[in-house]
Amino acid sequence: MRKLTLLLCALLAGISLAVAQTSISGTVLSAENDEPVIGASILVKGANASTITDTDGKFTIKIPAGASRTLVISYIGMEKQEVFMETIGLLAGIGTLPVEFTEAVKSQGYRVVCIAVIPGIDPRLKDLADAYYEISAFKLNKVIKTLVNEGVKEVTMIGKVTKEWLFKNHPFPDLRAIKVLNRLRKMNFKDDTVTLAIVEELAKDGISVLDQTKYLKPLMPGPQVFTKKKPTEAQMADVAFGFKAAKAIGAMDLGQTVVVKNQAVMAVEAIEGTDACIRRGGSLARGGAVVVKTAKPSQDTRFDMPAVGLTTLHSMEESDCAVLAIEAWHTLFAEKEAVLAEADRKGIVILAVEQDKI
Repeated sequence: MRKLTLLLCALLAGISLAVAQTSISGTVLSAENDEPVIGASILVKGANASTITDTDGKFTIKIPAGASRTLVISYIGMEKQEVFMETIGLLAGIGTLPVEFTEAVKSQGYRVVCIAVIPGIDPRLKDLADAYYEISAFKLNKVIKTLVNEGVKEVTMIGKVTKEWLFKNHPFPDLRAIKVLNRLRKMNFKDDTVTLAIVEELAKDGISVLDQTKYLKPLMPGPQVFTKKKPTEAQMADVAFGFKAAKAIGAMDLGQTVVVKNQAVMAVEAIEGTDACIRRGGSLARGGAVVVKTAKPSQDTRFDMPAVGLTTLHSMEESDCAVLAIEAWHTLFAEKEAVLAEADRKGIVILAVEQDKI
């Protein structure tokens, strides 16, 4: 009997908040010749929801709230097929990494529900994600209940959400967020403490937090010099010094980045974030500074993995920094091709180093 194939990579989705339904679209092909199957039956397992494919083998079906994410596909003379649409949640911050994560996850056939928890999210996510919401991190209960309603069991938190934003104007917290904030006031507001409190709240509703690197291993390069220009001996001495300094502040949960020159620390990352740290340190160095970014000694890979990209490079250009060194195997390198092309034009050195080899 011939087989059917559901083209997972073509999935799109739209959300109707009024009835809490998810619309899933796709294409049914013959596994033998990749030709579209016209009039194939598509139904949601265990629910009163069905449709058929059009003349191009395409379909759109609404999954009722709380229903199974399993689609049953059938056609006369072909094997019936069940496809489980496993859903991954994404709590997105600023930057391109949420986009790269979504593309990586969808390429493996997963459905992605994205919640933008801070203003300024990459606009591409709205069209790229299968379901997209904009809900402030301070509306914590709404964030979690939205994930639950979308059938999310696993979520990742990726993208920049600096504590500087947390202290600026934002929506009034909901009751669940207020309770979390009150617990934190009795502890501390360190990065890991805040994030672990959110992890605990997600777990109360049966949602686990994924390792950020699970789908992004290709973005974590090994030791090498990426650019045409190579570091000088003096710059490598600054890299070694900066690496130890970055690990020291990471152990205190202050940040992951330091700016050094002539083995003197110009700036350490704190509440303002990486880019402001680079601009401040580069300005104080008056040119030629070395930027070093590492993972924390006890880095939790579920959140806040060190990352660099075009905004990192632009901050270095603004303050005339000369070298960017990242920790090999432990740093997410976003927009790599564009970064290296621009770094070569500007004569900036970029390299990845291992702790025990510098």
